[in-house]
Amino acid sequence: MVSPSGYNTLTILISPASVLDIGRGENMRARIRFSGQLDGVRHFSSDVCLNTGIFVEFKPGAAYTLWGIPQQNFTNRWTEADDFLPNTSSLYNPLDDSYPNIKKTIAVVDNWLLEQALRSKKDCRKELMAAMQLIKESNGQIDIVQLRNHVGMTRASFQNHFKEQVGVSPKMYSRIIRANALYKDVLQMDTLDWQQIIHDYKFFDQAHLIKDFQHFFGHSPSHFFEQSQFAKDFSHLLEDNSNK
Repeated sequence: MVSPSGYNTLTILISPASVLDIGRGENMRARIRFSGQLDGVRHFSSDVCLNTGIFVEFKPGAAYTLWGIPQQNFTNRWTEADDFLPNTSSLYNPLDDSYPNIKKTIAVVDNWLLEQALRSKKDCRKELMAAMQLIKESNGQIDIVQLRNHVGMTRASFQNHFKEQVGVSPKMYSRIIRANALYKDVLQMDTLDWQQIIHDYKFFDQAHLIKDFQHFFGHSPSHFFEQSQFAKDFSHLLEDNSNK
């Protein structure tokens, strides 16, 4: 299960593994895979339990800057990099030679990404970068019209450029940021105060809150809260036993 984080992800596997996107019924075997923005929880299965790989998270807009490809083409998809990047096979031999020295492997990936960056001729618009910063600072609660006016863009231009360079609409990106902020808060809470959460995160009611949360994480906040409480109790139990 993979939940939206607001980031794009590049996965570089040391050895091949088949991954099935259960929702789409698509099977991937390439060692380099790119995940666009997700607007809901996704489910995957793999033919191996464990694998060694490098996971690169791109800040919103960075993948567009790196490759200049409209990011809405990748939304809700894991795409084999061989399908849209030239000469990815040239990375495989250096990866094989560097393994199992993980520092050398990371250096190989860093150098490959640097080569991509040096060839780049695109930039994410500064207005969008400013908008995303404001969305993060407000935990996804800033009014979209207010946001658009603040960065000085028309409705159509803001929507179109945001989808092109980030991969989702400003409203969806705000929902993702809000959901992730709430998720982090839930894990830290000692008690689950629904009314306080509804107020703090500007939900209409508890049903709306739970439905939105389940859309992004597959379970209700109560599920994760109970898991976090169990983990805390178990941690305290281990500490108590170690002090005896």
